[in-house]
Amino acid sequence: MIKFLVRRFLEIIPVLFIVATLSFFMVRLAPGGPFSKERAIPKAVLANIERHYGLDQPLPVQYVRYMGHLLRGDLGPSYKYPTRTVNELIAQAFPVSAELGLWGLGVALLFGIPVGLVSALRVNTPADYIPMSFALFGMCLPSFVLGPMLIFVFAMTLGWVDSSGWYNWTDRILPALTLGIGGAAGLARMTRSGMLEILSQDYIRTARAKGVPEYLIVLRHALRSGLTPVLSMMGPLLADVLTGSFVVELIFQIPGLGRFFVNAAFNRDYTMVLGSVLFYAVLLLIFNLIFDVILVAINPRLKYE
Repeated sequence: MIKFLVRRFLEIIPVLFIVATLSFFMVRLAPGGPFSKERAIPKAVLANIERHYGLDQPLPVQYVRYMGHLLRGDLGPSYKYPTRTVNELIAQAFPVSAELGLWGLGVALLFGIPVGLVSALRVNTPADYIPMSFALFGMCLPSFVLGPMLIFVFAMTLGWVDSSGWYNWTDRILPALTLGIGGAAGLARMTRSGMLEILSQDYIRTARAKGVPEYLIVLRHALRSGLTPVLSMMGPLLADVLTGSFVVELIFQIPGLGRFFVNAAFNRDYTMVLGSVLFYAVLLLIFNLIFDVILVAINPRLKYE
């Protein structure tokens, strides 16, 4: 296990280097700049601002300087919030995004796994066809369409909840549903396929032939192996939840990191965009590592593959 963890940690380093390098040059080579939209700014003032932030230097020099700061954990100052650093903005906004992500993940787990189990146990019945039809619909419906639909029905028409804000627990309902329904649909289909594969194994038929109750077969024999594909999906699911919150935070006006990221992209706030991308990249790599360790703990043979 120690060798497995060391190898995975060593794999993370080049991945982060590639992400940082590609993100840096992609952002810098895009048209415009962080101060190109400023109105009636004198050229001398613009030159002083660019000199202050080092934007007047050649691109390779800027890259080397940025990577040097990055090695020290310094993500740099924000160009649109001159009194704040990117580290401070992320520390302020990410807890909101993390809470939203946890709510969305909770919705996905609460609905996805039970629906998949029921569908697998009642295969080729209405209890299988109807939930899987809704799951397919949920996978095809993007959050920027689902969110306004939920706002129209539950906020504007019925008036049960607010359509925007992040003040009380009712403000979490619609964003969590918008963020979690797609993940729930994927989990339901993955759970169903995993359980169907395990329930068709010989040892399951042997247990049934011996008269073991069905609930014991599911809980003791099938569930552990049947949910292995679900655990392997948790890393990508967390990635979808975190990155999907960008759109959801804009739709519901939630003061999370996603709004800062989208606004930074529109405003060419280089350091904020790069800092957000790298921050999420580190999180996603850590999440994938955690679930890989869980999978290896369940099936030790995986560490040799």
